[in-house]
Amino acid sequence: MKKTMRVWIIIGAVLVGAVGVFLLVRGRFGSAKETGEQAQTATVERGTVRKTVSADGVLVPLTTVEVKSYAGGKIEVLAVDVGDRLKAGDLIARIDPTDSRLSYDQAAAELVAAQANNTQAVLEAGAQVRQTRTSITQAQAAYDAALKDLDKIRKADHPQEKASVTASVEKARAALAEARDELEGLRGATQPQELASAQAALTSARASLEATEKDLERIRAATHPQASAQARSAVTRAETTVALRKKELDRTRALNKDGYVSQSELDVAQSEYDTANAELASVRETASTIGAGQKAEVLSAEAKVAQARAELASAQKRSDTIAAQQSTALKSAESRVTQARAELTSAEKRLSTLADEQDAELRAAEAKVEQQRAALERSRIDGVADDVKRAGVRSSQASITRAQAEVTNATTVLGYTVITAPRDGVILAKHVEEGSMITSGKSAVTSGEVLVDLGDISTMFVEVDVDEADVGEIAVGMDVEVTIEAVAEVTYHGHVTRIDPQATQQSNVTTLKAEIEIKEHDERLVPGMTASCEFLVGEAEDALVLPRRAIQERDGRRVAYVQTQNGVETRDITIGLQGDESTEVLTGLNEGETVVIPKLGNNRTDFAAEMRKRAMEQSGAGNFLRK
Repeated sequence: MKKTMRVWIIIGAVLVGAVGVFLLVRGRFGSAKETGEQAQTATVERGTVRKTVSADGVLVPLTTVEVKSYAGGKIEVLAVDVGDRLKAGDLIARIDPTDSRLSYDQAAAELVAAQANNTQAVLEAGAQVRQTRTSITQAQAAYDAALKDLDKIRKADHPQEKASVTASVEKARAALAEARDELEGLRGATQPQELASAQAALTSARASLEATEKDLERIRAATHPQASAQARSAVTRAETTVALRKKELDRTRALNKDGYVSQSELDVAQSEYDTANAELASVRETASTIGAGQKAEVLSAEAKVAQARAELASAQKRSDTIAAQQSTALKSAESRVTQARAELTSAEKRLSTLADEQDAELRAAEAKVEQQRAALERSRIDGVADDVKRAGVRSSQASITRAQAEVTNATTVLGYTVITAPRDGVILAKHVEEGSMITSGKSAVTSGEVLVDLGDISTMFVEVDVDEADVGEIAVGMDVEVTIEAVAEVTYHGHVTRIDPQATQQSNVTTLKAEIEIKEHDERLVPGMTASCEFLVGEAEDALVLPRRAIQERDGRRVAYVQTQNGVETRDITIGLQGDESTEVLTGLNEGETVVIPKLGNNRTDFAAEMRKRAMEQSGAGNFLRK
């Protein structure tokens, strides 16, 4: 009986001890709740371990374009406001085109004037070339004839038959009479009707020029590049003429000294030389008086003035041409008379002095050859005027090209008065209002005034400042989760597109700027919104997971305190990815096991032994606990 009672007492003590241990463990470690003194527990289960880096930033658009205008002026229409969504080509603003249209009209007038000047230059050049060719051809024929005559004289026999000489005298007299008749006819032919018509046209052109010049009230002096070029060309021609006349005068003096030409011919040569010098002085004076003046742009009225001047010049030239033709024909006739007189004198001398005729005739032929050679050389030198006229044509063609470029530029600027959207986007900012005056974006001294900022929000980005301690864990292409304060119920996804190579420091905090592209398109997202970003540094799916606090470090080993039926045991484990809140367990634990999490600040080295000791003290059944 007593023996049975001792057995029941022992059994009861064991039960009481077991219950005490159970209540102690349950009260201090079970249910994953803080006991207030020691620890909480966690169950080993499968899940996902995530390691992230957090940073905050703001939303920015894909691109932002500052819309400017190449044309300046007053904004007549501003068709957009902040927040408007535009398509490429939609109207943004319209600028008052008055100044641009005025520039276009001015450029068009310049082009008309340049074309008129070119037409005149082409006609003058063509006439000059034909005249020079004709002069050279005639001079060459005369020179060849003089050479042929000289050769005949040199080969002729010295005895001269009187009949032949007499015939030559009669022929020379007839030629002189014919030349004199032709000269008298030319002197009497004044062509009154044609000259009067030319004078009337000249008077009309002058009146038209005076009328158009009265319209230019603010123009006092004008610079005419073409007039300068013509003046220089005139100086060149005058200098060439003086040189030729000087050479001819010297030759005539030599022939007069030898008795081959008369004093009257010498006087004519002297007169022509003096006239050439006077013309040279005149054109030089004209060239010296042409100055640089006009600063303002020539308006459309100047085109009319230029046209009137061209008509006046054409009328003046026609009048001068008629007079010059008469003068040229008269000089040619006088030259033929002089030549015929010389031939008659030569023939009479030959008749009176047959003995000396051959020698005199030979000298005369040689002199004639020299004279024709000089005339041919003079005609060829006159070909320089052809080059001057051709240069005038090229200059006028360049003026046309320049004027056409000005017209094209004015047309382009006129088109710039209508500003349209260069691409799809939304108006982010508006910097001007209707009625504002803006400067041109093509000015050499200013970059122009921004009308609006147009942003492309088809793709949104987040610019964040990442702490330098976290930069080493992020990389371009890394996935990012983005939350926007204004749209807190939505989590957006993106990836890193750029990490700046240059760090910045502010308030002793060093950061690097990173850019994140958001994959989703949401019209609720606008530039400037605050965004929070979670960079996914690492992720382990379907892994054994424990809270980070449940894993302890002991003598360089990773351990966990596993709760078993016999108490708490220390177990070595290996871990994988350490996440933000949990850690991946590779070996040492099984799914479903319970692990004791020490309370923060618990530094005891053998937590499991302490648990066994306390259980034994409270139960009095230490021999039944696992050691």
